[in-house]
Amino acid sequence: MKILDRTRDEIRLSSSIVEQLAGRFALLRPPTSQSGDGSIPVDVKTTNGHLVLHGQRLEVFTAVPANDGRVLQIEDVLAQSTPIDARKLVLLLLCGGLSFRSEGKVHPLRTVKDPGTGQECTLLDRQLNRLASSPLGPASCVIVGTPLNEDALRNHLQKNQSLKQPRLLVGGMAPRLLPVQKATGPPMVYRDASRQISYNPLGHLEALRWLVLSGMLAHFVEHKVILSVSYSNWGPIFSETTAAVAGFVAANAQSHPDTLFFVEVTPRSKETQSGSFLVAPIDRLEPMHLVKYIYGQGAFAVPPGDGVLVSTNTIYFSVQNLMSRLQGAAATTSLSDSRGALIQLLWDAAARRRRDQLANLFDVAFPVEPHLIPDRGDGSALFLRVERDLDQLSLIPGSTLMQAVEVPANRGVFLKLPSDFDDPNKRTFLFAS
Repeated sequence: MKILDRTRDEIRLSSSIVEQLAGRFALLRPPTSQSGDGSIPVDVKTTNGHLVLHGQRLEVFTAVPANDGRVLQIEDVLAQSTPIDARKLVLLLLCGGLSFRSEGKVHPLRTVKDPGTGQECTLLDRQLNRLASSPLGPASCVIVGTPLNEDALRNHLQKNQSLKQPRLLVGGMAPRLLPVQKATGPPMVYRDASRQISYNPLGHLEALRWLVLSGMLAHFVEHKVILSVSYSNWGPIFSETTAAVAGFVAANAQSHPDTLFFVEVTPRSKETQSGSFLVAPIDRLEPMHLVKYIYGQGAFAVPPGDGVLVSTNTIYFSVQNLMSRLQGAAATTSLSDSRGALIQLLWDAAARRRRDQLANLFDVAFPVEPHLIPDRGDGSALFLRVERDLDQLSLIPGSTLMQAVEVPANRGVFLKLPSDFDDPNKRTFLFAS
């Protein structure tokens, strides 16, 4: 694991997220489980349920089936939208994480060979080439990495000048935690074999958070839509369909100022256990949410039918409504809530000034709690990752921030694990035009 500069903002400003967990762990308490230092194994799902689901169990939700009337259908969106001018679109290409699945190597830089031409290129280059030749080619592209893969990504991009040069945005990192914790005091961090504190990316919320905290958002305040996608999605996401959905999102911002983002969802088998499920409260007339099984104890209800809707991790944000929410948060702090003052704060952050103020502003605007994920990484010792997902924006109490759009299954084809690259059905998408 790379030794990181713990003073850099991407790590320093993540410390408060980990500190939020102090005294809030749900701990298993059989007498034999307590160690000599008073630490006790963490009950991960109960902890997550308290933090993310506000003390509820997953049983209070039911999964939303395909073709549900509450969910926009892609055909209806296409029928009433005008494709966005791609120059008004910002593409966040998420390239963090996954190193532990590729033997410590930077997964976006994995080399693949085109079976038709024999040409070799990296996964990242393949995606950037797909983007450049698509209707979204004129969009502003931002690659979102972490301090762990930043150098490798930057060096690779600098060497490959044939590609339209995207910006590189570095997101936050948090210390890994021990799977045992104490009832009081600061969280106990995990250390590797060399006794160094090791870190993990903080989750996909960091793409949005660091677009703001870095000040990079200042470059895009006159754009219309920010599109967040994973580099590991090989479905037809760089397409006229995407431009049309983005156009719909931009137009919707005028009449629905409280709607921050639209998420693509697609049918999956009812037996699916991974991913973010579109769910609705069973007994209350509340908005729908995106929920993972790791978020709490139990299981949500599954309706009759062939499938349930799961996020493809393709998310559209209205720039106008994002700025308005940040301005609203500024009104509750000591900061000016004018648009001009917010833009100046962003430019100050780009110059590495006032980032602490902007971090506080973001957390007021988007009060998302962290959750825990047990992991062994590429070793044998168990640790806990601390993460915050973009999906969790849909769980902010009283939130009406999200709308869901049902799309075909081929808009969410992911190649991540080695077995994915051996799957001929998935490899077909990898080299599709």
